[in-house]
Amino acid sequence: MLSCTVHYPQGVKLEIKNKFFKEIISIICVREIAIQKKEPLKLVFDSGKTLYCDKQAFECYLSGEINQQWLVQNTECDQLYRNKFELQSIEGAIIDPGALWKAKGDKLTLVDDDCYATFKLNTIDFYIAE
Repeated sequence: MLSCTVHYPQGVKLEIKNKFFKEIISIICVREIAIQKKEPLKLVFDSGKTLYCDKQAFECYLSGEINQQWLVQNTECDQLYRNKFELQSIEGAIIDPGALWKAKGDKLTLVDDDCYATFKLNTIDFYIAE
C-alpha cells in the first residue's frame, strides 16, 4: 500500500493514503474533474519518488497498454519547472515563457509531445512549477 500527495497548479494538493499504485493512478484520472477542473502536475510518494502526471501515459497504464515499470521510468523526475522568459533550447527550439519542464539532476526536458528540447537547470531562467 502506498501514500502520496498529488500536486495541482496554484498550490492545490490532494493526499491519497493506503492505496495500491493502480488505484492511485485511477483516482487521479477521475479526480481531475473534481479539483477545480485542473490537471495534476505531479505525484510525490512518501518514499520521495516524484512522477510527472502525464495524462496520456496514465490512461495507457490503466488500459493495460503499458506496465507500471514503463510508466514510472518515463514519468519519474526530481522536480517540475517553468521557464520565466522565452528561451532557445540546446537543440535550437524557441520555447515560450511558462512552458513545463521535467528535471532529472541538472538537466531539464520540455514536457511537450511535439517538441524535444532540453536545457541546463538554473534559477535565473526557471522557477518551480506549483
